[in-house]
Amino acid sequence: MQGPKSHSRSRSTKESATQSQGTTLPGKKQNWRTVVINCNSASGKRAAIANVLDYMDPDCIILTETKVDSSVYTSESMPNCYTCFRKDRCLGGGRVLVGIKSSFAPVETDLLDNKGEVVWAQVILRNQKKLFIGAFYRKPDNTLDQLEYLDQSLSTIGKLTRNNVNSTTILAGDFNAGNIDWSTDSVKPNCDRAAIHNKLLSVLNDHHLEQQQKLPTREQNVLDLYCTNKPTLTR
Repeated sequence: MQGPKSHSRSRSTKESATQSQGTTLPGKKQNWRTVVINCNSASGKRAAIANVLDYMDPDCIILTETKVDSSVYTSESMPNCYTCFRKDRCLGGGRVLVGIKSSFAPVETDLLDNKGEVVWAQVILRNQKKLFIGAFYRKPDNTLDQLEYLDQSLSTIGKLTRNNVNSTTILAGDFNAGNIDWSTDSVKPNCDRAAIHNKLLSVLNDHHLEQQQKLPTREQNVLDLYCTNKPTLTR
């Protein structure tokens, strides 16, 4: 999905490139288009990712669970027309990537040694409007650490946007918090990890982000999320 003129979102998906081609896309025109994919390892998937990019023509792609480290070149999974920003760890781990068309001259946002599985990039759009795009991954465990790191990164973004009311923030990825009813923004009854789910809701609320991706990721659970501070401008 996408938004008018400056910023947009796509539906977060774990579908293959072949499945994605069965989706009818809204007209792009001058809208900003973002695609979010949990790729379950980016290594060796350049052709599949290129197929998605060729069909959807996104301005930005967010990859989660890239599962690569510094020994794996970005060019092994992404075409050269995208400038990519990664947060890596050991092979087989999670990790994330934000790729933005190089024509927008994107730059990475300094998170001041944040230890979370989160990376942010920014571009300057028309009329000096800033767009901040973040990718996040939380492994399915019982700890709050990654959400604390996410909170810290959003505080950094908040400081950068404090004097720019027209700036847009997009945060997407695999949050592995499937026991939230996003129609009411509340934790489902009998959730055995209520603290984690309530923490996520609190982080999004504190930073004025609305979660818009309501389609199930797996077994009717919404794990892949798309959040923004400008929900009325996306579709």
